[in-house]
Amino acid sequence: MTIQQRPMAAVAVLSLNTRTRPKELKNMTKIKVLRTLFVSFGFLELGCVSPEPNESPPLPGMPNQSVGRVDLGTRRLALSGVGDPLPGVPGAVGVTAPGVPVGPAHPEPSDAPLLDAGVSVLSDARAPFPADAQPPQIIGDGGSPARLPIHAFEDGLLLSEPQLWQRLGTAPVICFGELHDEASHHDAQLRGLRELTLQAREAGQVLGVGLEMFQRPFQSALSGFVESRIDEETLLRESEYATRWGYDFSLYRPLLTLARDQSLPTLALNAPTELTRQIGRTGLASLDAGQLASLPELDLQDPEHRAYILGLFGVLPEHDVEVAIENLYAAQTTWDETMAQTSSDWLTSDGAGARLVVLAGLGHCHRSAIPRRITRRTGLPVVSVMPIFASDLELEPLAGAGYDVLLVLEDRAQSN
Repeated sequence: MTIQQRPMAAVAVLSLNTRTRPKELKNMTKIKVLRTLFVSFGFLELGCVSPEPNESPPLPGMPNQSVGRVDLGTRRLALSGVGDPLPGVPGAVGVTAPGVPVGPAHPEPSDAPLLDAGVSVLSDARAPFPADAQPPQIIGDGGSPARLPIHAFEDGLLLSEPQLWQRLGTAPVICFGELHDEASHHDAQLRGLRELTLQAREAGQVLGVGLEMFQRPFQSALSGFVESRIDEETLLRESEYATRWGYDFSLYRPLLTLARDQSLPTLALNAPTELTRQIGRTGLASLDAGQLASLPELDLQDPEHRAYILGLFGVLPEHDVEVAIENLYAAQTTWDETMAQTSSDWLTSDGAGARLVVLAGLGHCHRSAIPRRITRRTGLPVVSVMPIFASDLELEPLAGAGYDVLLVLEDRAQSN
């Protein structure tokens, strides 16, 4: 596969009309996954949150919701704020970034017409953020999730929560997906990890935990925390958590505390940000010899994975895929293959019977992503888990396609 080297020429744009009624809301999970991808690519700043539906007036000229594309040349979306009112559009929420330089084709933020994404500012991808920009707040309350009842489906079979954990306890590898800023997803992961830890102990098995949130070069910091040699503050500093991940650490603290208390081997799975962002912006052809040598084996031709990832960008398999989108696809695949390689190395080195729970974003836990790439390397079956709220599942009945287990968080009673 030949991938030309050229600057980023197109990115996906998220747009969601805030007037959308729940019964009309479609593909919200897709929009959230795509938003997460673009935070990771560096095209969206952390804090761009899809607005909740309400009864406010529609945005002029916008459909109820869409995932579209806009030609940005070498530019990126520059966003700040969460749920702020959009100037001049009553009832609409979005993000703007006053003071960030904008291109000559775009007016100043104060009077800029809205793009289809509800975003009014574009900035040069090569330009640094303003010197007075505040770093993300990475320690909060984690959203204080309610302990929602859980049930699950596997191949159409209904599973209670205890049956779910028993089923997962038979899998050598589990890829437990998440939306990174969804506290209830992390609560479900924690409940599952507790049960799986107990099962592994009773069976005399070694259970490891693999984390997308930490990058491979910082394994020593992660191990130091889990082995109680360093404290949380040191972990955050030495892993460069704020700049390399940046999501509220309190969402992950209970999981890491459990790993430390139970002495679970804990793996920093992810590729370095510098590598994946370079691939996403200028392609594999822009890497030097050292960078190329550091890459895992890449399968860029898996038809299901290509259809899934390119579909997130609104590209159909029969379309001519722009080089820019191929670059983003190569970066996404590099993430998946790196996490699969790190997981496989541990599984094969720790001996027969070792089991692993991978905690990663929903897109990475699609069966064609990390799971299939671990199986390719080890021959081990991997069970992929997708958490979803019951209220979202009513709107997206096919949301679990591509996952082995659909874990349903029963939020309907709380929303009534």
